[in-house]
Amino acid sequence: MIVHSVYKPLKSSGLIPVEIVDSLLSLVGLTGTLVMPVIRKYPESPSEDEALTKDISNTVFEYNVKESKVWTGIIPKTLMNKEEALTSRIPINTLTALGPDASEMFKDELNDELPAPNGKHSAWKYCVDKDAWVISLGTDLTHSLTMIHTAVYVKKDKWPVQNWYRKKNFKIMDGDFQIEKIVLERHPRWGMLQFGERTLSKDLIRDGVIKSKEIEGVLVESLKSSVLFDYLNNKNQNGYPYFWIKKYLKK
Repeated sequence: MIVHSVYKPLKSSGLIPVEIVDSLLSLVGLTGTLVMPVIRKYPESPSEDEALTKDISNTVFEYNVKESKVWTGIIPKTLMNKEEALTSRIPINTLTALGPDASEMFKDELNDELPAPNGKHSAWKYCVDKDAWVISLGTDLTHSLTMIHTAVYVKKDKWPVQNWYRKKNFKIMDGDFQIEKIVLERHPRWGMLQFGERTLSKDLIRDGVIKSKEIEGVLVESLKSSVLFDYLNNKNQNGYPYFWIKKYLKK
């Protein structure tokens, strides 16, 4: 079960972050695996004004698995800090997990010559193959829906938009483990300029892919990853859910 969360709306429950994490672990049980995004911020990143134009080909971004800053909130950071949790060495769209599948989902993620955060050996693809639930607590699920990048990557050469990825140089550190690796990243132009998030949200709720409900003032949304995957693969022949990109389509 992949959980996206924002703690502020959950404060009214009276639970502190570690209690929320423990409740979710109880929900998945001993045979289930709890997964959360612990996406990082890098001081080497260009400013927002330069994100679309700055050449990063000679920049080396440093990813320390245990120490690089997590910007996806206190709840996933709390899960990551549990002694039994494992965290991905992929520096983009990073996941942390606790449960019997955690080791297996991360073991092959750096094996590709050019690994991608949502690629065929990624933890995200592993979760799709396991038909994971994707849940959001206190936040709009579509806004946090990193899983959509997996559907795009699996199409890869058949994805209709050209120049979708760029290469990003990383130094990856995890205790005694250290490696320099080039990782594929979706170019920020597609997310910043062409992603139709609100249209996608409306479509997913209308077509029953996302179940959405407010419980005691907290927005709770859920979907099955296989349902999302099939939905996107049936609709993205022309780049859906990205819009206004006709001039970028492959000939």
